[in-house]
Amino acid sequence: MTSSAPLIPRLCAFVLLVAGASAAQLTAADDSAIPQVGAENNTAAGSTKGLHSWELPALTIQGAPRSDLRDDDLVGSYGQPRWSTSRRFTEVRTYVIPAGQFDFEYWLFISQPTKREKDDAAAAGQPKPKAEVKQQYEAEMGLGYRFQLDLYQVYVKDGSNGDNALDATKFEIRWAFADWGRIWGNPTAYVEWEQAAHGADSAEVKLLLSDDITTRWAWATNLVAKRKTGDNRALSAEWNSAIAYSAIDQKLSIGAELALAQVSELEDAAGSHRIHHYEAAVGPSIRFTPIPQAHIIVSQLVGLNSNTSAAKTVAILGWEF
Repeated sequence: MTSSAPLIPRLCAFVLLVAGASAAQLTAADDSAIPQVGAENNTAAGSTKGLHSWELPALTIQGAPRSDLRDDDLVGSYGQPRWSTSRRFTEVRTYVIPAGQFDFEYWLFISQPTKREKDDAAAAGQPKPKAEVKQQYEAEMGLGYRFQLDLYQVYVKDGSNGDNALDATKFEIRWAFADWGRIWGNPTAYVEWEQAAHGADSAEVKLLLSDDITTRWAWATNLVAKRKTGDNRALSAEWNSAIAYSAIDQKLSIGAELALAQVSELEDAAGSHRIHHYEAAVGPSIRFTPIPQAHIIVSQLVGLNSNTSAAKTVAILGWEF
């Protein structure tokens, strides 16, 4: 089969192209055309210190229409909508959290075996493969200057009776190119290093894009390139997208998510021939905020081909401190 390796440098080149175009756009822009924070609600660095995301005062943006929803309020030093100050999706990332904000999240993933894994086990006379249960603990910190730092620990369990073992420790940094609304899609660069407990480490880069569509509706999409540093040197090029609707302001958001990937890996550790496959999954997601500092997000993705997990359930419990 043909190698998918060229997709990775192409995707990285695209990320660099977008970054360059964004910088050129900022340089060329007429300052008068960039929305300015109204003097009566100007949030100087000290004026919102210690406030939680739900407590931040709404900004008055010259020339920008006002929404009746608090979810759509523009807040914080970056002038971002309030909905973007905490996670909204499971497969898709968006922008950065405000400076000084600290969130903690518990993730639960339950992934059913792929159809190919089931067929291979049946052909070999082996027991049916078990679902993979993965748990992730994540701390998110808004560092200011449009930077965000995330730290993760991931544990994996084979079925409901397997050992719960450390799988990986992850370090992530993201940086938004500009304050919200100054560049189309609010592009944000994302870099992650995954230190595996066993086997090869991985590096991942993403371009995050997100914005409002209209009142109550928002979209997000991520372009992703990931590579293992050893073992089968797996490469993946992904496109993950989502859309959401604020059904109840600050309480309930419903939407859908799509995850597409092309994955290639060495046929054997000593060889140079690469084999590749495609993965595709789609399904609904829901975000519920029972109290202002807590959020619960659940998605149920269904695999669309034999190489994708037949079903993947993701549940997130988050708390803003």
